[in-house]
Amino acid sequence: MRFYKFIFSKKKVISEQADIGLAFDGDGDRMIMIDHLGNIVCGDKIIYIIAKYFKNIGILKGGVVITYMSNKGLIFSLKKLSIPFKISKVGDRCILKKLQKNKWNLGAESSGHIILLDKSFCSDGIISSLEIISIMIINKLSLHSLSSEINLFPQVILNFSYEKYFMFIKHKKYKYIINKSKKLLGNYGRIIIRKSGTEPVFRILIESKFINIVQTLSKKISNFIDRLNM
Repeated sequence: MRFYKFIFSKKKVISEQADIGLAFDGDGDRMIMIDHLGNIVCGDKIIYIIAKYFKNIGILKGGVVITYMSNKGLIFSLKKLSIPFKISKVGDRCILKKLQKNKWNLGAESSGHIILLDKSFCSDGIISSLEIISIMIINKLSLHSLSSEINLFPQVILNFSYEKYFMFIKHKKYKYIINKSKKLLGNYGRIIIRKSGTEPVFRILIESKFINIVQTLSKKISNFIDRLNM
């Protein structure tokens, strides 16, 4: 889902004074929401809302399957609710496999793949959005109120071409930059490098409890890679 689509959806929600906005990807298996104030509600917040509701009404089977790309703020929030979780590789197929193995019924990833196993064997944006709308109506709460209960860690995802990525990892300063970044992030942050499953790019995720660290590291790493000669 491209960022310009979010911009359009945010402007439309505000101009129409709508309660929510929905943004789906091309095949409709991923969904991101926008609250009435124009704030983007990502997959991590969506799964938190559903998990909490499922637990409260007694239909959560076991716990929740998330991925290693899921925000640490989600992990801390699930722990506060005493909701068990298991971490899978990225991708709705990996989530589904772990759900079936553990006989659980709820899993998701940050990008908006939400699997409600009691209702579908695959991620479905329409089913997920209807679930959230139902929770809003039953609890008489806005999407903004529901999503404000969870605080996600600030994060930045940098995208680079394969050429730039391979130049970066082969550079003599690569290990120094990554190790220094990890040391600065400490126990309240992380840096993850992975190949995209949907685009011909590599992604570098930088996440920390402290936004100034995220901004500093993302700028330094981005500038360093951009200066590498092709």
